[in-house]
Amino acid sequence: MSNNLKLNHQHFDNQLKRIQDTIGGTLLNENHLAVDNDNVTGNFYYHTNGYMDFVINDLKVNQDITIEFFHRNDKDFTAQFFGNNLQYQISETESIEISIPNGLFIFKDTQSIDMNFKKGDIVQQATIYFSKDILRTETIEYLKQLDNFIFHEGDSNLLMWKKSIYDTVVIDQDLKEEWYVLKMTELNLLFQNLIRRINAKEEKKIYTDYELDCVFKIKDIITTDIKSKPVVSELAQEYGINLNKLEKVFKHLFKETVYQFYKKARIYKVQDEIKSTNKAFTEIAYDYGYTDVNHMSKNFKKTFGITPSQYKSEG
Repeated sequence: MSNNLKLNHQHFDNQLKRIQDTIGGTLLNENHLAVDNDNVTGNFYYHTNGYMDFVINDLKVNQDITIEFFHRNDKDFTAQFFGNNLQYQISETESIEISIPNGLFIFKDTQSIDMNFKKGDIVQQATIYFSKDILRTETIEYLKQLDNFIFHEGDSNLLMWKKSIYDTVVIDQDLKEEWYVLKMTELNLLFQNLIRRINAKEEKKIYTDYELDCVFKIKDIITTDIKSKPVVSELAQEYGINLNKLEKVFKHLFKETVYQFYKKARIYKVQDEIKSTNKAFTEIAYDYGYTDVNHMSKNFKKTFGITPSQYKSEG
């Protein structure tokens, strides 16, 4: 059973006290929280420059946990780097799950985001809480248009920073706190350089909540009208989303292209038809847009390992 923790949105003078209040651990000093309990084992490091608060964590998860992560009331925006299994509730019945292993997720008025971890997971993430004072006017205006969030898939600079802090450098224990402060200063520069390009038309790695919402609506259209092969370019035009972005966001969210998703959903619907009706296979193939029954049978066997006839006789 998963243990559910809530990282509240109340203001603390030191962000580590906020984390300690939820996760536990020992505050070694104002910049270092060490944790070793039933939930996690590892360290959190903290630094602030007044406008921005930085937290870096390096943890091992000791049991399945879900951390409900709230936007802080005393800052305008939150940037979460290298998050896996982030779950954002878009409605009472549907949620978005996003993994951004080399990128970041920026949100403002979102009520909360769930972070789901399994026992044995290694969690290496960074978080920046920042005020709009660090932003250019055009960036502030761009972010104001968002309902809740954007995400950026990352770039080579962020990947190098991540590797330098988690993968490659061995630092003497007495120097670790200074090392992390230095790395947080580096992350500040990388982040500010990235966020200044956030509304540039040539920036292709940023995705908005509107674009994610469009992708979910397009997915719903495909599954509702599974007998019609989707024309991706027309769907992109109808919903006002760039075609390349549609394909990239769709694959990022659902781990397959639009057409791959359609083909899988279609063959599962064919399976239901075979099981629940007495329609001829040729009729089913025609209904679902296959070129002929052999085409359908080939797809069926590739997916389920048996032919439609074998499946029907087993049912």
